[in-house]
Amino acid sequence: MDRIQRELTRARFQQNILAEVSAHPSARSGDFQTLAKFITKSVAEGLGIERVGVWLFNDSKNELLNVDTYFQSKALHSSGAILKEVEFREEFQYLVKEKYVDANDPYTDPRTKGFIETYLKPNGITAMLDGVIRMGEELIGTLCFEHVGKKHKWQDDEIIFCSQLGDQIALTISNQRKNQIYEELIARENELRELNESLEQLVEERTKKLRNSNEELESTISTLKKAQNQLILSEKMASLGQLVAGIAHEINNPIAAIQASAENLKESLFESEYSLFQKELKELLPDHKSQNLFQEVIQVLKSRIEIISGRERMSRRKRIESWLHQRGLPDSFSFHLIDVGFDLDVLES
Repeated sequence: MDRIQRELTRARFQQNILAEVSAHPSARSGDFQTLAKFITKSVAEGLGIERVGVWLFNDSKNELLNVDTYFQSKALHSSGAILKEVEFREEFQYLVKEKYVDANDPYTDPRTKGFIETYLKPNGITAMLDGVIRMGEELIGTLCFEHVGKKHKWQDDEIIFCSQLGDQIALTISNQRKNQIYEELIARENELRELNESLEQLVEERTKKLRNSNEELESTISTLKKAQNQLILSEKMASLGQLVAGIAHEINNPIAAIQASAENLKESLFESEYSLFQKELKELLPDHKSQNLFQEVIQVLKSRIEIISGRERMSRRKRIESWLHQRGLPDSFSFHLIDVGFDLDVLES
């Protein structure tokens, strides 16, 4: 009857511990160090186990690190102890396949023989129960119940309880990893947001600079086009000036030559006293009075000699021919009269 009562009392305690562990804030937040201290102390004091500890493997699975161990008789926590692979190799191989190691006599159990000299004897451990802490297929650690100085045979409910607590610890570690991933994700999102904002600002600045550069380039191109058009116009004006100057030079040369020839002609016809014209004039007009009259006519004509166009010459010739015809004179004289400057008004006078 007492045994049944003890088992019922232990079962109620185990259920209460499991309920408290599952509802503990650290389980949801992923703070497995705090949860480990709560579990080790609650189990040690509630079930009268001298040593309750949480151990986790390193990433290489060649060391076991003590996260926390509670000593009931001393009412204190300890952490930081390390077990090497050579010490837990046999137990590790078993835990990979099973959920627990229930060493009622750890000194004769082959699964714990690596611990005898380095761990069991120095700590006076007489019974040891290791529950697996596993996440999926990954073995990440153990939850250890260890009696000191007295024999103990681990009951089925104790083994199940230890395994359930191990699952809670695994869930807490999983929450911790998820929270870390979530925090990292949030941090990356913030970094990405800041990067996008910086990138947008940079793009805006670059776009503004590019727009300003385009405006400056367009202004420069417009200025260059104006300068080019002005240069082309200047070149055209210079070429036109040269052309006009050349044409004027080419025109002035024959005009000057014509004027010079006209002057020479006037001198030859009217100013040379011994010219052939005057000798012939004396022969044609022996009378001195007639010669003087003719000389007066010549003086009048000297002021009228000019270069005329072909149309004006033709018009004069027709008028002179009509005048000569009215007087019974040969109209062939009209050419000679025009050449020496005669027109109707001169002939009339």
